[in-house]
Amino acid sequence: MTTTRPAVSIGMPIYNAEEHLDLSIQAILSQTYTDFELILCDNASTDGTPEICQRYVAQDKRVWYHRNQENVGGPLNFTKTFELSRGKYFKWATSDDLSAPTLVEKCLEVIESRPDVALAFGKTEIIDEVGTTIGPYDDKLDLPQARPSERLRALLASVGLCNAHYGVMRSEDLKRTRLLRDFFASDCILLAELSLLGKFQQVPEVLFYR
Repeated sequence: MTTTRPAVSIGMPIYNAEEHLDLSIQAILSQTYTDFELILCDNASTDGTPEICQRYVAQDKRVWYHRNQENVGGPLNFTKTFELSRGKYFKWATSDDLSAPTLVEKCLEVIESRPDVALAFGKTEIIDEVGTTIGPYDDKLDLPQARPSERLRALLASVGLCNAHYGVMRSEDLKRTRLLRDFFASDCILLAELSLLGKFQQVPEVLFYR
């Protein structure tokens, strides 16, 4: 792990992820924007996940590995990755999805130039377990409304799969939310809280492959 504070922290919660983990990590390490740390947070995996993680820690100083002593559940492991982060900006990644090489760069361009934007994210494409494209998914979460109440109303009317929170956010904004908690649809509530803090802007190109 580098001792210099990175601009961006990328948190990847992991549990028994050996099947797709290599590809997901490689997609992050191949980002065109390079000033980031990748936090691999292992939720007490029982397969070959720890060995895969340690291999990347040895290969790249931006990667570091944390292992929970016991399984805390998926949502709280997501939250743990943020609690361990140091960057001014934050994004989540998952151990079985893929990010386009320009995801961080494109989203960061938006959020650094727009103080009124709390979340920048790309378009989503649905893929199968071997990476074959199934089709696009319209998140319908571009929220340019000036009033927080109008953004919240638009979000509640549109939210489905919560892909948008795999974009880039300000860490200071995330600290003002309850993050992800151990109950159904806590990711929707997180997006609702963020919508009250600022606008959501979608980058008009596919950057996330779910």
